[in-house]
Amino acid sequence: MQVGQSVLHINGQTIESRLSGGMNQTFCLGQFITPISSSLPASSNRVPQVGFLQRGRHRVHVFCAPQHRVGDLSQIASNHLGHLLGPISTCSAPISCNEISPTDISLIKLRAFVVSTGGNHKLRGCVFSLSERISQVQAAFAASQIELAPIWNHNLAVFFDIPHVMIPISEQDTNERRAWAEPALQQCHTQLKLHQLDALEFLRKNESSGTDPLLLWNHPTNAWIRDFMCWCHIDITPDSQEHKLRGSILADDMGLGKTLTTLVYILATSDLAIDFHWANWEEQSAATLVVCPLATLSNWENKIKIHFSNAAIPYVVFHGPERKKLSRKDLQTSLVVLTTYKMISGSGKGDQLTIKSLDIRWFRIVLDEAHMIRNPSATRTHSIQELQSEFVLLLTGTPVQNHLTNLQSLVAMLKILPWDQEVIWKRCLIPNMNVGAVEAIKSLTTLMHSICLRRTKSVLLTLPPKVEKAIAVQNSPQWEEVSSQLHASFIRDFGRLRNSDQPWQPAEFFHQLRMI
Repeated sequence: MQVGQSVLHINGQTIESRLSGGMNQTFCLGQFITPISSSLPASSNRVPQVGFLQRGRHRVHVFCAPQHRVGDLSQIASNHLGHLLGPISTCSAPISCNEISPTDISLIKLRAFVVSTGGNHKLRGCVFSLSERISQVQAAFAASQIELAPIWNHNLAVFFDIPHVMIPISEQDTNERRAWAEPALQQCHTQLKLHQLDALEFLRKNESSGTDPLLLWNHPTNAWIRDFMCWCHIDITPDSQEHKLRGSILADDMGLGKTLTTLVYILATSDLAIDFHWANWEEQSAATLVVCPLATLSNWENKIKIHFSNAAIPYVVFHGPERKKLSRKDLQTSLVVLTTYKMISGSGKGDQLTIKSLDIRWFRIVLDEAHMIRNPSATRTHSIQELQSEFVLLLTGTPVQNHLTNLQSLVAMLKILPWDQEVIWKRCLIPNMNVGAVEAIKSLTTLMHSICLRRTKSVLLTLPPKVEKAIAVQNSPQWEEVSSQLHASFIRDFGRLRNSDQPWQPAEFFHQLRMI
């Protein structure tokens, strides 16, 4: 049975493929989250518990190991998902290898966790099935009103080398998912590529009000860090939501359109930015503050002028003497404020007009070439991390250059509690990564897959293989004679035949070198 055309994401690569029932290959269909109806009070333990499903006569029950019933799925979810588990009393089995037997009575396997937050229970997990069953499983989840969302940065190592398959239901469904960005896309003269559209969804997800930093901290792969902190009597539990910022690291290769993607995203979220400004119009700005090196400042201006309709993105440039002509209102009502790293805090003189001296809370801060704050001890890093904003977006093709402290600075800029705490990096992640500890690798991988999106040119661009061929060109006799004369002259004046008493002439040296 042919399921249809699909898009496989394998190691970040997008491959057009057709799945056929004869393959019996196992695929990850995506991730889901659904509430659990329960009369039990939510546990005070915020650590996610491994969960599984059991088909009952009327409902699908949710259990935590060992044999602790948490509650049930909704009636509509039970009606449509129950048959995927098998006969009554059958339990869902966790995925434990890269193959599902065609003889399994269950049509799906799960990797699920029960999460208790804010007095509510939720089931979060990933769904796995055979290729011949994909359409059936997908239809069941759609009917149960539980969305199977794509897993951004799907990591094969975490999922037993099982590839992630996303099958678009229809073009209309795809358009509905991106309807929020459609007005911005219509004002952009350049059609975004698929990987840029995927980036818009990733950025939106990480700036969603529903993003809970506790889920990342309480992930099972981080249990060893929590245990270590408890053993050391160090309390870093992120109970308070104060200073919590949401954001992402967009770490695509150079040339994949990070700047254009960012500008489209800024335009697509402009209504939210305006609402943010009017919530406290004296102190908050609707602008996204773009901080970039001076060398790329003009590039940002050109991108706005070339790719967007006239006045689609109102912007001002905060740089040089002209910045003194800008009013506070200009900086608060523009959609984009372009500035440079030098303009953040200046040279330290108290009378300088800098971004820091304005004391404005920005809707979003974008750091272009964000690796420029890779040194956590640098004054520039501290100055930028002290800026206030609702969201942060870091653009860099090299999030880690020489040491893990480079990444520590970026995560600290995102202010994701408690990962912005230095003690986690210095006492847990960095020393354990240096010795190749598996638990540290898993924790860092989980963290990066949540906040960082990286694609490479080799993955995204369909280019023919590069062929290198050396072709020897024979000079004419006249040119061979000239070349020999130049070479002999160079050896005489600057090489092994040069007299040590002769004065050194650098200009003549480089001139003759170019001639050769």
